[in-house]
Amino acid sequence: MFNPLKKKMGTHHGGSSSSSSSKGKGKGKAVVMEEEFRTLDLKNVITLKTLDGFTFEVEEGVMLQSDAIKHMIEEGVAKDEIPLHNVTGFILDKVIDYCKKHYNKKPSDDEEVKKWDTEFIDVDQPTLYDLIMAADYLSIKGLVDLGTQKVADMIKGKMPEEIRKIFNIKNDFTPEEEAAIRSENVWAFE
Repeated sequence: MFNPLKKKMGTHHGGSSSSSSSKGKGKGKAVVMEEEFRTLDLKNVITLKTLDGFTFEVEEGVMLQSDAIKHMIEEGVAKDEIPLHNVTGFILDKVIDYCKKHYNKKPSDDEEVKKWDTEFIDVDQPTLYDLIMAADYLSIKGLVDLGTQKVADMIKGKMPEEIRKIFNIKNDFTPEEEAAIRSENVWAFE
């Protein structure tokens, strides 16, 4: 679990411990880069550095759910550490937990993972929004879908006034402007 009291710039192993292995061995997909042969080794450990200075060491295979990180690895950008300029340590710790839970998921695990996802995404609104933004930044489709579905569930069946209250949105329409919009779009309010 993420400990925000850990010294900045220190190494944090995000959640459960990562196993180390030697680079270049194991199963993987071959990628040719700049006349260099690079094998994606699912057991290689990559280092991710957050905007607030925390570093996380994670198995490469776990983070291949992120299309952005996968692309950086394939392009050879991820040699030392991958800077994540839009993600805090607190949020990256949660993203890594999500990726670990979904790594090598079997169809028989669907119910357990679905229950875990429901509990995982049951967070306060600022954390939810930060998770969605991080998932979008890292191109983790499953996490984007999970987060945006949670937001959709929050507004489902609610009146505009209730939605404004949930998201702390100020109504900047005058009563006359709002009435005009409603009359022009009657179908939306049926």
